[in-house]
Amino acid sequence: MGRAMMLIMAGLSLTLSNVRSNHVRMSERNLEMSISEFNEQQLRNVASSATNIAVSKLYRDYTWRTGYDTLMISGGSCHITVQDNDVDTTLKMGEVKVTTIARVGDQIDTIIVKMDKPAFSKYAIFTDNQPTPIYYITGDTITGPMHTNSKYYFAGTPVFKGKVTSVDPEYVKYNVTTDPQFLKGAEFGVDRIELPIDLNEIYNVAASGGKVFDKTVKLVFNGDGTYTYQTYEWNGYMWYWSAPAIEDMTTSNGVIVTTDDHNIFIEGTIKGKVTVASGGNIYITNDLVYATNPIAHPTSSDVAGLIAKQNVIIKDIDECKPNCEIHASIMALNKSFYVENYSSNDAKGVLTVLGGIIQDERGAVGTFNYVDGKTVIASGYLKDYIYDDRFFKLEPPYFPTVEKPQIGLWEEKTVAER
Repeated sequence: MGRAMMLIMAGLSLTLSNVRSNHVRMSERNLEMSISEFNEQQLRNVASSATNIAVSKLYRDYTWRTGYDTLMISGGSCHITVQDNDVDTTLKMGEVKVTTIARVGDQIDTIIVKMDKPAFSKYAIFTDNQPTPIYYITGDTITGPMHTNSKYYFAGTPVFKGKVTSVDPEYVKYNVTTDPQFLKGAEFGVDRIELPIDLNEIYNVAASGGKVFDKTVKLVFNGDGTYTYQTYEWNGYMWYWSAPAIEDMTTSNGVIVTTDDHNIFIEGTIKGKVTVASGGNIYITNDLVYATNPIAHPTSSDVAGLIAKQNVIIKDIDECKPNCEIHASIMALNKSFYVENYSSNDAKGVLTVLGGIIQDERGAVGTFNYVDGKTVIASGYLKDYIYDDRFFKLEPPYFPTVEKPQIGLWEEKTVAER
């Protein structure tokens, strides 16, 4: 009996010893894990703090490229480089890459941030002001990102295939059955994005390698990399259009402007890259399309931008009926993109815009009635706005960019050196 008890006590002692040993090992492992997790969190905090310092500096001065050879933060050291397309050719023009390499103890954390001041052509629809309600209605389908510094108005079930943002925290429904479809999400109450206040920069670019007209001009693109132009002349007795002349787009930087308040009348087939800017209005007098349609041929290099200091207007003429098609990013700095006499005539058909529309005040292209629970076009055009998704990376020559840089990528990688 005594021997059995001794064996039992010896077994219990061995078991307790193993338990104590295992508990010590587990405590040590937990301590090691806690220290490792603490060090890793500290490393991430150091790397993030250093990156935020660099990003903040770029927000204040987007030309800053110095970086930091050694930046000490909370027991860690950081090396930061700032590169643009001149150094890293994988970056697009205007894009900046910040690389932060942070070290705490034997661990390294790398953060890569890409910033950009994208051209306004990235937007499918951009509106600064909307003093009177203009509705997106059933049948309207908008692809690509949209933004307004004002308020949205919806009727029926318009469909939005890109993200929708608005400075106003709310939007207006025409009635209780209104149900806008935000397929890529929507965000309301965001920060304002300011439009440019003038065209001085693009005027300077045109003067140093583009084409400058100091008169109202008519442009017809010929589909072969050239355009025909006529200027509006005064002979002392009457106004008249000059004899047609042809210009080769390939010999210029792709920028065509009119000075002061001179207008531009435009139509045709564009081959190449061009930005047309008017000190007054731009009038669409017929279809304006690409020689190679990027919908059918995504590698198309034909790109166009239309910028008016005042309005971009589709003329109420037979050439723009029954349908009208425009391939371009359209920008009206101080007024609107709209259809002439949009409310006084019958329905014209479909207005197709392949590109985007950026405007100070949202202009109207038609009117609608609400009949038997459905929206029906009454005058003007039904909209078919198709975002040219090449504009995420490609923009018309020297197209205006947003004022504040935007972060497009934040990527982090932690490595332990052991």
